[in-house]
Amino acid sequence: MAAGKKAAGAAAAKYGRDELVRQARALLRVSEDAAAGALSGLDREELTVAEAKQAIQQFLRRRVS
Repeated sequence: MAAGKKAAGAAAAKYGRDELVRQARALLRVSEDAAAGALSGLDREELTVAEAKQAIQQFLRRRVS
């Protein structure tokens, strides 16, 4: 049980944008196109899966004129 708490407190792994786009369906449950569009506008090269999911959700929910 202590090991589970220790693992949860560890820093989350960061992945490059290209890797996240290639693995979009498995990691983020979106198409590669959606991931590429959402992550292309970011100024960071590496993100955690949670950060990528948040960026994609914001991208998909934004209003289109």
